[in-house]
Amino acid sequence: MKKAIIISALGHAALIAFLAMKLPFLTRETEVIEEEFVPAELVERLEEVAKAPPPPREEPKPEEKPVEEQQAAVEPEPTPPDDAVPLPEPEKKPKEAEKPEPKTPAASPKRKPTPPSRFSASRIAALLDKSVEEAPTAEAPQKPFDASKLLERPQRSAIDTAQMAASLRSLIRSQVEPCWSVPAGARGAEELQVKIRIYLLPNGALARAPEIVDSARMYAPGQEFFRVAAESARRAIQRCAPLKLPADTYDIWRETELIFDPKEMLGG
Repeated sequence: MKKAIIISALGHAALIAFLAMKLPFLTRETEVIEEEFVPAELVERLEEVAKAPPPPREEPKPEEKPVEEQQAAVEPEPTPPDDAVPLPEPEKKPKEAEKPEPKTPAASPKRKPTPPSRFSASRIAALLDKSVEEAPTAEAPQKPFDASKLLERPQRSAIDTAQMAASLRSLIRSQVEPCWSVPAGARGAEELQVKIRIYLLPNGALARAPEIVDSARMYAPGQEFFRVAAESARRAIQRCAPLKLPADTYDIWRETELIFDPKEMLGG
């Protein structure tokens, strides 16, 4: 039994090996040789070309021998005799300077024509002449006020100066008293005389604040009523300024002293 199995196996193996060796030959494709087709016209053309006689051969040209150049003998120029006068050389004309090519100016843009003026020069001149004729004559400029002339004291006597100073003080007092009121309820008002010094400008305005001559009394103990009366008199002068005074006597009233006496105002 075992021998039969072994023999069967060997037979199968031999069959498989045989098939493996024969299969490449069985599967090889047969080579097919295809014939190329040539047209008849091409065959006739080739036959004509073959029957045509061969082209004639070109004979080689004989080599040209170099021709010897004949050098002509150059005869030397005859030397001029010593006595011969050399001909003057022609004057060379100076070359004219090349003129620069004129540059064409760039075309400027055209300006629009200006419209004619509505007013002619003759008409404007006539209007100006007319305005000059109609213009009122300007007043002569006033000279600036010179205060130094007021300070120049005229030739006056001492009596005249004293009388004028008294009258000017009365004039100043008459303008200031309406602005001054006696403090109400002041004890001993009739004895409260206040002396004030004032400094004036040529136009009658105050040059500086009025000064209380007896300033020490203002701050003394028990002089409260005097201080109130003095402050009231100072405010009255400041309230009534500027004063109306004659300019020709400025040298007298530019610095003056006034006495405010409540007794006179109260009718005492």
